[in-house]
Amino acid sequence: MGSASRKAGDNGPLVLVVEDGVLLRIELADMLEAGGYGLVAVASAEEALEVLNASPDFGAVVTDVVLSPGGLDGYALARQVRERWGIGVVVMSGQVAPDEGKLLPGTYFLAKPIHEGTLLQLVHAALHEGALVPSRPAASAMDPETTLEEMSGSWRLTPRQQEVLELTMQGKSNRDIAQELGLSEHTVKAHLAVIFRALGVSNRVEATLVGLRHLKG
Repeated sequence: MGSASRKAGDNGPLVLVVEDGVLLRIELADMLEAGGYGLVAVASAEEALEVLNASPDFGAVVTDVVLSPGGLDGYALARQVRERWGIGVVVMSGQVAPDEGKLLPGTYFLAKPIHEGTLLQLVHAALHEGALVPSRPAASAMDPETTLEEMSGSWRLTPRQQEVLELTMQGKSNRDIAQELGLSEHTVKAHLAVIFRALGVSNRVEATLVGLRHLKG
């Protein structure tokens, strides 16, 4: 569960979790899944920015303050997320709350140890700071004569997500797709999470079947 998405066909908003500790990352994922959210989890601020650049369809970001040495910390990440995408952020720390002005409006501080109820409450608040993922038509509502390009447009996929879908339908693995498109595997997983939600499916096999069904008409 370190960096995999939850059942992506569910309707809960996507949350991006940024935590370099494996155990806490799993714990946060379990809490958010229990709260009905879909998620993608990464270990560094740099990976988080790469994922957001590729697929900015997240309702909220949850990040630890202390991340990988030499990279951005959670405060710097939160500022970039707020300024560039307007997504609400929850910042976690075992230290005292930061001084006023360190966190932009729409950023919430969560003290460790993490309590599930508090986490879910703050994530809910953060969701209202940015645009929620727009609803997308279910695959069953599409005309069976629709081409893949028209189909992807109806599902509001970006050109990059259309490329990922096409390569997935060719049976390529996440690693193969990453190499062919010059992406990291984390970014491919983020694309797939958004694609699955758009198609109303929960895995790559179902996505492939839906795509092939519509192509064949």
